Amino acid sequence: MQRSNPEVFKKYNCKRWKDLRKYKLSINPFCERCEARGIYNPAYIIHHKEYITQENYMDDDVFYNIENLESICLECHNKEHFGEEQDYFFDKDGNILPK
Repeated sequence: MQRSNPEVFKKYNCKRWKDLRKYKLSINPFCERCEARGIYNPAYIIHHKEYITQENYMDDDVFYNIENLESICLECHNKEHFGEEQDYFFDKDGNILPK
């Protein structure tokens, strides 16, 4: 879900999301996908397993549900959204940039 929607942008910048993100990183400071392979990369991104869409971004059970969140590294996050052959990537602030 692009953050171009002002309402979604607000949710990602609210105190509730920032506190939840900080909490999730405190309990899972390493990338959960890398860790499953025995690799310990720091996590920077809190990824929604069920993607945030125009239809569900107002559903707090999706947006703020810790069971729907995954701590992942930038590389895994970029692979998730752009695949192995990436023309674009996310930076650590969640901005989409060209490769």
